[in-house]
Amino acid sequence: ACLVRRAAELEGVSGALPELKSLDDVFALEPLGSVAACTPSTVAALPEEADKRKLVLDVYRDIAAARVTRFRTSEVLDAIAKRADASGHAPAGGELALARAEIESKTSSYEEAIAIAQASRDDDLAARAWRARVRSDAKRGDSDLAAHATLAIGAIERVGRPEWKADVLDWRARDDFDEARFRAAHEALDQAKRLRAIVPARGETKRPPFEDDLLRVVCLLEEERYDDAKAALYRVQQSVGENAEPHVRARVLALEGRLAFVNGNIDEALALFARAQEAALEQQKLYVADKGDAGVASAAANARRHAARHGFIEASFWAGRAQLAQNRLDLAEKSFETVVVEARSAGVNIEPLPEVRAIAELARIQRATGKRNADPKKTPLGRATRSVTFLEGRNSPLVGEALLAQAEAFVAAGKLSQAVPLLLRAEKLTAEGAPETHADCIILLHRAAKGAQDDAAVAASESAARLASVSALFGPETPTRRKLSAEFQK
Repeated sequence: ACLVRRAAELEGVSGALPELKSLDDVFALEPLGSVAACTPSTVAALPEEADKRKLVLDVYRDIAAARVTRFRTSEVLDAIAKRADASGHAPAGGELALARAEIESKTSSYEEAIAIAQASRDDDLAARAWRARVRSDAKRGDSDLAAHATLAIGAIERVGRPEWKADVLDWRARDDFDEARFRAAHEALDQAKRLRAIVPARGETKRPPFEDDLLRVVCLLEEERYDDAKAALYRVQQSVGENAEPHVRARVLALEGRLAFVNGNIDEALALFARAQEAALEQQKLYVADKGDAGVASAAANARRHAARHGFIEASFWAGRAQLAQNRLDLAEKSFETVVVEARSAGVNIEPLPEVRAIAELARIQRATGKRNADPKKTPLGRATRSVTFLEGRNSPLVGEALLAQAEAFVAAGKLSQAVPLLLRAEKLTAEGAPETHADCIILLHRAAKGAQDDAAVAASESAARLASVSALFGPETPTRRKLSAEFQK
């Protein structure tokens, strides 16, 4: 039945071949499924009655053609739907729902396809529908991606498609990374890498090897595994070579600077951050040239510009941290202000983590200097509140980072009692995120609860106990352990 169905689908594709104009069109063929994966146990049987069998095969043929044709109108899909309903073959309706979901980006159609696949026990359709749902989540930045990825992996494992599982793990890793779940992102990247050794990536999931290693370096730095981060960065350096494009150099130099910073080489770190910023600005000039008189840049140029901006923002943030280490608060303030401005110019929630971290640092500087901005929208409190509003509902360490920034701003403004409930939430959310941020939540909660003029004494004593217990979780040489130990000694 599976092979007969694939033959019908290939017939539909062959009729639409003149419509194939680009690699995007060819990639539309992917959801048709693999002939090699055809087994009686994974694909629903076709109707035994000859007329209905032919009608169902015609439906599959037309769905396949609709996937690749440039004339994917709702009217065409509606006409196919009528024949699918007339056939009484539920899996054909599920296939149409999946095609409609991918063509029209309808979340409800993904849910319909998955429900039909499960009801009709069509494991192949279920696996493809779940994989497509996670891919859609990744494109839309859906906060449900992690939960959907777990279900997708279960469905994919039932049909034995390791390349699909690697795709889902890849999307899951990037979602975890964006939500500041660095340990989970690192684990997903490693799982995907092991599967890619068996089945290489293709299509939209195929990237240069150093791309994943760059994410690994950041994850390892955030986990305070500095020796592993150094080894991963060395692999990146060997992969990109000496003549890397500016956007790649910007990111690599920023990470080299971070390693120099954690090793206490502040001047070297600042020099590397400056070079990273120069490389990013060089890429920006290339982007402007690519736009030309038409004023429109290519997709590749936009992607390089985005990567360069990320490198610039990371270099600026850590330059600010290095300047703080030198007690140069005026320069650090300018660096963190640059991060906020650049992150905002990238768009809403494009670079949220460095933005909220920079806001937290600006609040700490405000607390130290007593300086206040006359514009409420540009104060740390105004900015942090805006970030929390945009990120609320995600229940991830990223939201915890934003809540910490907001709490830092309240403390800087002398409103300690308003910071305590925010920090209680932030502490829980950041438990799966960066150790340093989690420690910062505990430390600030302890300080705010002690200083509040209400019944926060219980929270203060509890946070003191957490300081003692959490400090034992970190190695003796890590910055977080030293920070916790210093606070506990106070």
